[in-house]
Amino acid sequence: MRQFFRFSILFVVLLFTACDSGTTSSSTSGDEIEVQTKQSLIDSSQKRFHLELSMKNNYTDGVVAELSNISLDLDDCSISESNLNIVDNRVQFSEPLESRTLLFTVDFTQPCLPTGYTINGNTLLTYEGTSTKNAYQSKFQEITIDGNLTIEDTQSIFEYDVKLESVDDEPKIELDSKKRYKLSLVNFSSGTDVQEDRVHSMTIRSSDPSQVQLIDPNNYNRDQGQAHSELTFNNQNGMVFYIQTYDNSGIANFDVTISYTNNRGEVYDIERRTSVVILSGEPTAFSINDTGVEYNPETKWFTQTFLISASDKYNNIINVPSKINVSAMADFRDNNGKGDRVLYGKFGSVGGELIADKDNHSASFKATKDVFNNIDPERDFLLLFGDATTSEALGKWDIDTYNNSSTVLNLSSAYYGENHTNLGFAVGHNYMNEICSSESKEWELQIDSTDGTYQLDDEGKASVTLKFPNYMIGKKIALSVNFSGKERRAGEVHFQTLYSFNGVTTPEAITIDANTTTPTSMTHFFRVDTGTEDTFMVKNAKVDCITKTENVIITKLIENSPIKNISDCADNGETAYWQLSLELIDLEKAGSFSFEECQVSSFLDEF
Repeated sequence: MRQFFRFSILFVVLLFTACDSGTTSSSTSGDEIEVQTKQSLIDSSQKRFHLELSMKNNYTDGVVAELSNISLDLDDCSISESNLNIVDNRVQFSEPLESRTLLFTVDFTQPCLPTGYTINGNTLLTYEGTSTKNAYQSKFQEITIDGNLTIEDTQSIFEYDVKLESVDDEPKIELDSKKRYKLSLVNFSSGTDVQEDRVHSMTIRSSDPSQVQLIDPNNYNRDQGQAHSELTFNNQNGMVFYIQTYDNSGIANFDVTISYTNNRGEVYDIERRTSVVILSGEPTAFSINDTGVEYNPETKWFTQTFLISASDKYNNIINVPSKINVSAMADFRDNNGKGDRVLYGKFGSVGGELIADKDNHSASFKATKDVFNNIDPERDFLLLFGDATTSEALGKWDIDTYNNSSTVLNLSSAYYGENHTNLGFAVGHNYMNEICSSESKEWELQIDSTDGTYQLDDEGKASVTLKFPNYMIGKKIALSVNFSGKERRAGEVHFQTLYSFNGVTTPEAITIDANTTTPTSMTHFFRVDTGTEDTFMVKNAKVDCITKTENVIITKLIENSPIKNISDCADNGETAYWQLSLELIDLEKAGSFSFEECQVSSFLDEF
């Protein structure tokens, strides 16, 4: 028989079954990243080689494939220098059947006439947030080389390319806006536009019209500035038009086809994919997720890491430079000296309202009961939590040192928002007192930023590490984040019970001999399992265990209760324990009681 005492474990298993179980290969057809030769040329000295090829994504929908560190292997030809026409030597495919054109220009150390090539690189495959890395190598691609070329011929074929640039100095574009861009066929060597009489047509098409569209100002009389998914210009070069964005930030891709006459008098079509960056809006929502905990045997402290992710009002990932402020609340203010913490959930016994003073750009917080009797504005701060509709009110607030009452806190933080009701709230500080310590120990919950400021990366994420002593194991703490640097604020609060990765040391099993008629009693004091030789007693926290019994009944179970003040410190102090009394069910048989797994939990699970 198994018994479960207030403890459960959620196992989340991420299985990356797409992408041929994470392997990557390529060939001329039918493989995940398909390579196809478009053109191969060599000059008369056989020392400069030009290769144009396409790579097509054959992965299934939902798989993002990124190919990096791309290199070219040409038979036995010795390469002295190789140039590729893509930025950072990196290509990303996010849609099925998506293709990219690559141009290699290669110089040989001595004359050489290659008969084929392979493409090498690394792949990063991502599916539903799970990634895997693999080496990439295409199958051998046979080529037939046109060697009847002059330098001018190769320039017009391989040194002409598509350029999409902003008319002003800022290449990026904001949401819900339109901005002028210029599309040109250019000579990369000289940096100049190809003359118009050699350009027959230019077509630019948005790969996602719901994200971005195009406006031709020269056709205003015909379409009154209507946005289109595709524009075509005939017998012109260096065309200026508007790009119209909506509510989706990130990389906006455009497919461009330009038909022109090269230096050999041939009509040549160049196809390229180009892009612009659409900036997200300001952060308006955050998520905070625990990513793991470690024990440091040198400092005897634990470190727990959290990943903070930010998004704008359209749920776009933040890609604009943004700083956030992070605060950690280790303990909650005792309102009356009896252990009644100032911690109330959104639907708790005490309600709260944020009241905006729009004339003075400030705010106050009002509780429905007298709970602010014992506040220390010098060390305490206020946390507000709720749902996404109240994000501007959430997070940390500093408390004004003057004019506070038992129901109202005047807040010193600037505020430009609205009133908000039905908010959860907590008042506390970043330290915790070890109540039964004869030394009156005060433990601090530390974060790895001296001023609490973090920079979001280009994916709107920041990693925050908490450092805490063993005494805080099993204690519920709060981590808050706020967007800083703008008038309009946004925030979030995350509650976390601190734990050790290895949990709690499992007690030994108890065996009861047959014909034992008296109760078998035991008291077990729980220790934190650090995964090292270091162990610490679990203090002022619950321990929940999965247990197993054989022919045994539990007649008594007493557990440690919360220590709220020094008057609660009895013989066992703050140490977590179980006191058990066991009896046999069938006296003719032996019995046993065993602990299968134990974990800490907080006394503040409900609020």
